[in-house]
Amino acid sequence: MACEEFRFKHPSFKYKVMGSDIDTEVLAKARSGVFRDRTLDELKNRHPALVEKYFREQADGTFRISPVISANLEFFQHNLHKAPPKGLMFDIVFLRNVLIYFNDQDQELVLSNMHRALKPEGMLILGESESLARHKAQFTFKKPLIYMKG
Repeated sequence: MACEEFRFKHPSFKYKVMGSDIDTEVLAKARSGVFRDRTLDELKNRHPALVEKYFREQADGTFRISPVISANLEFFQHNLHKAPPKGLMFDIVFLRNVLIYFNDQDQELVLSNMHRALKPEGMLILGESESLARHKAQFTFKKPLIYMKG
C-alpha cells in the first residue's frame, strides 16, 4: 500500500513486492490475498481510508486485497538456508521476526544469504526482537532494526 500511495504521487514509479516462505500452504494463503476481519483491525482503526481503498469485503466477511496491489505481488518458495534464486537482487529485505527461530550458526548463514541477495546499499530490516550486534554480518547499522549492505 505504501508503494502504491507513492506511485499515486509519482506515476512513473514501478515496484514489485516479493514474498517467500518454505511452506507451500503459507504461500497459497498469501497468494489468495484474503484476510480475516480481525487481521485488519489495527489497520482499520488507524487508516480506514487505506482499507477502503485497497481491500474489497467478500460475502463471507473476509477481505480481498485489490487487484492494483496483487498485480505487483509475487510469492515463491525459498529456504533461507540456501542462496537466493539466481539473478534476484533486492533493494530491501524484510526479515522481521525470522532470525529468532534459528541458532547462531544458522543465523549467520541466513544473514550471508540475505547479504548476497541485496543490491549495493540495499537495506535489511529486522524485527523488534532481533539485532545484528553479535553477528559478523557485513551490514552497517543505520538505526534500530535497519541495516545497510556494507
